[in-house]
Amino acid sequence: MQFFIACLPILSVFIFLILLRLPATKAMPLSLGVTLLCVYFYWNMQKETIAASVIEGFILSCSILIILFGALLLLSTLKKVGALQSIEIKFNLLTQDQRIQTLIIAYGFGSLMEGIAGFGTPAMLCAGLLVAMGFKPISAVVLALVANCAAVSFGAVGTPLMLGVKSSLDSFSDKELNQLAINVLSIESINGLLTSLFLMALIVFVFAKQSVFSKKALKEYCVMIPLCIIANLSFVGAAYLSIILFKTIEFSSIFGGLFMLLVLFTFTHKKWLTPKTNFRLTTKIESNQTTHLSLLRAATPYIVIIVLLLLSRLEILPFKTIFSGFVFGFNNIFNTGISVAITPLYLPGFFFILALILCLPVLKLSFKQFSFEVLKTSKQLALTAVTLISAIVLVRLFLNSHINLDQTIAMPLVIARSLTSWFPDSWVYISPFIGALGSFISGSATFSNMMFSQLQFSGAQQLLLAPNIMLILQVIGANTGNMICVINIVAAASVVGCQGQEGKIIKLTFIPLVIYCLSASTLVSLIFL
Repeated sequence: MQFFIACLPILSVFIFLILLRLPATKAMPLSLGVTLLCVYFYWNMQKETIAASVIEGFILSCSILIILFGALLLLSTLKKVGALQSIEIKFNLLTQDQRIQTLIIAYGFGSLMEGIAGFGTPAMLCAGLLVAMGFKPISAVVLALVANCAAVSFGAVGTPLMLGVKSSLDSFSDKELNQLAINVLSIESINGLLTSLFLMALIVFVFAKQSVFSKKALKEYCVMIPLCIIANLSFVGAAYLSIILFKTIEFSSIFGGLFMLLVLFTFTHKKWLTPKTNFRLTTKIESNQTTHLSLLRAATPYIVIIVLLLLSRLEILPFKTIFSGFVFGFNNIFNTGISVAITPLYLPGFFFILALILCLPVLKLSFKQFSFEVLKTSKQLALTAVTLISAIVLVRLFLNSHINLDQTIAMPLVIARSLTSWFPDSWVYISPFIGALGSFISGSATFSNMMFSQLQFSGAQQLLLAPNIMLILQVIGANTGNMICVINIVAAASVVGCQGQEGKIIKLTFIPLVIYCLSASTLVSLIFL
């Protein structure tokens, strides 16, 4: 009974969003209502704890809304001045093949943004850019979510490992953490190839609505495999070298994503390993399009964003202390032990807005015109805010459920421990799904690692498995969970205007998640166990 009640918040999301096909604007508030009933009547959480969790969730949702606002404002402003049109025209001169465009934007640029910013930023930015390149909104969101996988293991300057795993395991040394990162990369060198292959399969078979038995479709898919291999190896190789050279995991996704981008651009420009014929989901390309903005001017906001984010993340510079110095939050809300704090000026969304303001002269946009875009974006965000706040409050109630009068452990731990005891012989295959569950619930690979690293470690010891090796599956599972995370999906869907399609998006991303996790388990079994 306890296991069933613990699963109800997750099951309610699944029922309302996927089975009943309700839009997230209705599904998430309803799921929040179910969660409130569970934690109050069965988990015996006090009213003060529930109220504190609601406040915590509201403040944390503000951080996501700031990022989302910045992403929406960026795309709205660039669209107004014709910058997105300029990027589309110049990009199509490089390649009109939407398979290659997906690798460059969703996989390469997305990995770089994950290394610099995290917080769901890659899916928001990449989905918007893909729509600008002619992709349908729902296709853009799915591709952006699936592509944002391998880089999440290291996240923004190594946060999922340095904060997530290490804070859960006090005795874990820096040397062990670096070795864990190298072990993850060894699996990703093979398993990570699935990411790019999933992207190609989605484009060629799912979105183009072609049969997997079609010779034409199979050829269109297989011809991309060599470039997919190059893309994956370039990311893994650069990430590995950064760990070896700098003795830290902080720059893994940054160097991996940047090097992959350079390699993909070079191979595309030189036409190395690229298909002879272009593949497009939409055949219409307006060759007579004109724009007053050069590519450099159009891309300047993105360049400034990358520079600002890098400067603010490097420990050797003073900017991190300056921007992260302003903290808003509350300690020990209603004497429950629940505290919450956000750093608004350190969030990626703030740098999106700052970059736009700095680039107004370059974009030839007046401050009055920019103010109009700010107002329009604020109105656009209103409906999404209800969904995100409901989702994040649900998450905080779920995670804080251990604070109760009966001293019952938290709901996610009940689920994880039950699965451990029921399937001890299959723990290698259950393990990554626990990590994915953590990201699905919390919206963060870092939080997933914080929640479940200790459980994975101690569970492996009890089952006489190598604990450090099982952590590989936790980390990989946590990164795949971003594909189906409701918070990320709602945010990315809002950017491209396909709200109400969240259930369909989860259906399309769930199969890649399952295959990715099972493949990781098989590889770990063959290589390490």
